[in-house]
Amino acid sequence: MSAIPQGMTASAAAAAFGRNSKVFAKGVIFAVMSETMAIFGFLVAIFLLIASGML
Repeated sequence: MSAIPQGMTASAAAAAFGRNSKVFAKGVIFAVMSETMAIFGFLVAIFLLIASGML
């Protein structure tokens, strides 16, 4: 579910960097922030599987 907003964020960051090279760091930070939520969700799912004894 978070892949579409991640793609939109990365696309906008690349377009902004193409126009102004000074915004590269901000674009990377926004892309990483959206990816972090996906990683946290994955970790929570693994922890739930371990806690329930399914893994």
